[in-house]
Amino acid sequence: MTGGPAVVYGWSERPCVEGLASRMISDTNPWAVAAKRVAALTRPDRDRAAPPPPDVVADALRVLVWLAGERAAPPHVVRAGPHGTISLSWRQGASGFEVEVLSAGRLRWAADAGDEATRTGRRLDKAAADLLRSLIPITRPFHPPRDPVR
Repeated sequence: MTGGPAVVYGWSERPCVEGLASRMISDTNPWAVAAKRVAALTRPDRDRAAPPPPDVVADALRVLVWLAGERAAPPHVVRAGPHGTISLSWRQGASGFEVEVLSAGRLRWAADAGDEATRTGRRLDKAAADLLRSLIPITRPFHPPRDPVR
């Protein structure tokens, strides 16, 4: 391809001009924004010792795809955790839910319903998705994040 580097959006490469339009459309989709935040964790950051390994990033993306298919709310926060993990977090009022991708094929989740005891698990299944939907319903309006000024 001539005329400059390709920009990668989603699963395909498009020239920069197409990529700009694609980016504007996908930034209105909260799942696409969460996926971009996970993918951005692969870039070196002076605040982290090392980025999460590629297999952890891939598993975090798989978790996002599965939860989207389960009609759960997209995560409110995506961040790198200690020792190369990735944390996906939801919080609404006193309720919260967190999934931490620990390594390839390993994760843990915790649900906090305020007054009730915290529930935890090591496998995301339909019951965990139902719990997430009950704690964090998809009623929160989505506002695309602004690019940080550097």
